[in-house]
Amino acid sequence: VQEGDSSVTEVHLRITEACSLPCPSCYTHSSVQGEMVPLEVLEERLKEIARQKIRRVALGGGEPARHPQLRQIVEAAKRLGLRVGLTTSGVGLTEEQQEVLLLLDRVNFSLDGVGEVFRQSRGFWGDETVLKQLASLSKRVRCGINVVLNRPAFGALETTVERAVEAGAGEVQLLRYKPGNPLLYPQMRLTQEEAMQVWPRIRALIERFPGVIFRGDCALIPFFSVHSMDQSRLEPFLIRGCYGGEGIKAIDSQGQEHPCSFVEEGISVTWKMGVVAEPCGSCAWQRICRGGCHAVGGFVPDPECPRVMGQSL
Repeated sequence: VQEGDSSVTEVHLRITEACSLPCPSCYTHSSVQGEMVPLEVLEERLKEIARQKIRRVALGGGEPARHPQLRQIVEAAKRLGLRVGLTTSGVGLTEEQQEVLLLLDRVNFSLDGVGEVFRQSRGFWGDETVLKQLASLSKRVRCGINVVLNRPAFGALETTVERAVEAGAGEVQLLRYKPGNPLLYPQMRLTQEEAMQVWPRIRALIERFPGVIFRGDCALIPFFSVHSMDQSRLEPFLIRGCYGGEGIKAIDSQGQEHPCSFVEEGISVTWKMGVVAEPCGSCAWQRICRGGCHAVGGFVPDPECPRVMGQSL
């Protein structure tokens, strides 16, 4: 991204590789003794983000709330005029960490289900802790949840959203399950039948909870494409197509830039072109979809897209 290029609107900035939780599908390879990026290094990265006229930064990890200088990081970002969000597991937060989170513009909690579904998704029992933290913080700062739509989480989506809204969540961010663990991925990703249900079930939730903001990542668009709907309806709900390296970018703990947080390769023109091979090339959704999720399918037509699989409504 060149100086003055404002096409990127948000940066996902990894501030630590440290996390003590055993989530089996983690795509960041975090560990208990993972690196904490020094404050002075992060301050320089934040200055560069602001210099590029980018106005939003999402702090991630690892578990970003564990960074011992989180307050100083947030304050540095605020001084630069950046809007700051953070996604946390919500597990093990100290009172001091909770107070720092109140400085943020948005806090999202990872909640891939409740009860046994949460354990299947995350590898430990923790949903009640997350909901308790959500209920406490949502009274003082804008809070939401991130739900990764793996197979167990999708099966219990309505219950998860209901519990989160009761706890005070004002936003639900729905994320497609990505192949962080290649051994686990085939059994945890959505089936084609479930993929066909994604939009009808989300639409029902939007109607049921009109005061809640529902968002989805661009990787979900292939699951929407098989339904008879006006593409313009997606604009307030989803980010248009895969815009990795163009609308967003990720910066890892070493300072390397990536199209999104789910891939290790660098930013290239290929990401901006999308997929033009058939059936994507002649698909009416190509402009908005760009061939699906490149973290899942690379630069061939998304293998999990119902249209690619030959299904339609």
